[in-house]
Amino acid sequence: MLKELLNQFFIFISFIFIGAHIIRDTNILSKKAFIRNIVIGMYGALMAITLMSFTIPVPASNTVVDLRYMALLLIYFYFGFIPSILTAVAMILYRLSISGINESSVTAVLSICLYFVSYWLLDHFVKHYLKKWVSFFLASIIISMSSLVYLLKGTDYLNLVLIEYLLVSVGGVIILYVLSEYAKTSNELYSQYKTISTKDFLTGLNNTRQFDHIYNELISRAKEQNQTIGMMMIDIDHFKQVNDTYGHPAGDSILKQVSMILRGFACKSYSISRIGGEEFCILMDHVNKRQAYDIAENVRSSVEKHHFCFESETCIKVTVSIGVAISPDTIMNPEKIKHHADQLLYQAKQTGRNKVCI
Repeated sequence: MLKELLNQFFIFISFIFIGAHIIRDTNILSKKAFIRNIVIGMYGALMAITLMSFTIPVPASNTVVDLRYMALLLIYFYFGFIPSILTAVAMILYRLSISGINESSVTAVLSICLYFVSYWLLDHFVKHYLKKWVSFFLASIIISMSSLVYLLKGTDYLNLVLIEYLLVSVGGVIILYVLSEYAKTSNELYSQYKTISTKDFLTGLNNTRQFDHIYNELISRAKEQNQTIGMMMIDIDHFKQVNDTYGHPAGDSILKQVSMILRGFACKSYSISRIGGEEFCILMDHVNKRQAYDIAENVRSSVEKHHFCFESETCIKVTVSIGVAISPDTIMNPEKIKHHADQLLYQAKQTGRNKVCI
């Protein structure tokens, strides 16, 4: 039986790494709570049912042994109450479906319910991270071994089953914790590096690399689908003078506040990027000349009306110059839209600043 339990554990480890990759690549944890809970709960159910499909029968009894509790423990510990309900319900339904209602299956169902209730109680009363994991495991092993004692009492296999089950469970739960934490940390680092590679460190807007990627996609889509696209180039007026007068921390504060104003005009079809020191760009699709001008003018007036305050409690007024190009409304070739928007921005700065040229 020891060999079969180890095989179950290795199957479970495979599920952990597959699940970690799914979470990383689909970014499921950032989805709406309903979708996230359903997906994670169903994946937990798949893990548990797979383990239950490889149950190990104990000779001369109707009892089977497996490591199903590890799936429920893992889901509850890392993902909480609701996904665990789905996993537990699936475990109960599957257990009843494979052998009907008998002493062994009823005991298994009660054990699953006890796992869930004990995790819920411990989650509320044990706050230390590692202690919570240990308490989850101790509750699981007590429930599991109590069930085995009840079902195998008076048989010759009881002691051997308990010893082997305990050995695999203790060793397995230690390895499970280490690997789960490794997968969790790896996913967090991956998410951080992905964000760093696409977002500006100061403002949180798209950086130049991400801007180029989105820009090239937008140009390709415009050419293939004959789609209207727009580009708004925005430059903060006299920004160097602000830095020289108030210092770079004040300049950074202005950049952050301008980015917050720009976010207020964002929608799903707009992409906002910081592409230079004090230069920003908004890429737009499905927009005409009138709409683009109105958006640009609203941006300009919002910045003009805003009071830019620093940590020193100094407040100043700041303005922006904006160049707007629309393809095909103002320029036919979408590939030249960036150059045209740059020219219009230069025109706005040369003809008085704090204005929109389109």
